[in-house]
Amino acid sequence: MDGLIVLASMRAGVNPAQEATVTDMLSHFCTLRIPHPGRRWQLMEMSRAVETHNIKPAIDDRVFNFQEAREAVEYFESMKHFGKVCIQIVKDEACRS
Repeated sequence: MDGLIVLASMRAGVNPAQEATVTDMLSHFCTLRIPHPGRRWQLMEMSRAVETHNIKPAIDDRVFNFQEAREAVEYFESMKHFGKVCIQIVKDEACRS
């Protein structure tokens, strides 16, 4: 087994018996990464800079549909992409703008 878990937030009000613990994750050979988002003022400052300078993320030319999710992960892992690898959930032309 080779799992990767990125814990980006915590949920409240969940039955503790149903929650996976760090011990559960480590005993099943998972890698646990907990990103530190930084301070609130740093996020606000970054958000203002992104909006002020009209900064857009780099998105790879190839956009996968939902049925190609496994292929998208393989493409991401191959490191042949430039920018973000996107999986389109809803068929909408506005997603590419």
